[in-house]
Amino acid sequence: MLLEKISEALEEHSKTFGEINNSLEEALKADQIPQPEKRMEIYTNVWVDIDPSGETELEISREEKGLRFYMIDRGGASWLTLSYPLPVEVVRDLKYVVISIAGVSRGISVLRPHIRYINKDGFIDKQATSLAIFPGGANDNLTSFTVSDDLAATADHIEVLYFIDGEHFDLEISSIKNVGVKK
Repeated sequence: MLLEKISEALEEHSKTFGEINNSLEEALKADQIPQPEKRMEIYTNVWVDIDPSGETELEISREEKGLRFYMIDRGGASWLTLSYPLPVEVVRDLKYVVISIAGVSRGISVLRPHIRYINKDGFIDKQATSLAIFPGGANDNLTSFTVSDDLAATADHIEVLYFIDGEHFDLEISSIKNVGVKK
């Protein structure tokens, strides 16, 4: 009974980010994936960015349960991110942004989620707890950001970024959902 109530509450709160959650769901199911570039939109408002100073060998493909990121060689690139925007006006009314991410890995893959507040003067990142996705079956991970009222008030744009760590990794992401918890 309690789990049903929690599940219903999470489902209701996930509607806060319905549009971006739908884009993420579609991105993870997309049949047509662009060839990796330094910055590419893999689906509407869902981006992959690669440090332009490196010569990265990355394959992105549609797999049975999601989108596969296969880093053959990082090539000196210091970062690779998967990112998407959150509506500023919605985030300003929240206490927390909770993220659920599910996937499988062939080896250990580590994601460092950040919420980025962007304004005319630049940006400030706030990191949530890093997530590890292990081999041997589906992994469901949950993390959250406490919304900074001061940063949200001055932000022109807010986005979530997942920095994917490792010189080599083979990661399949099957689900990403964002949930807003109101103040």
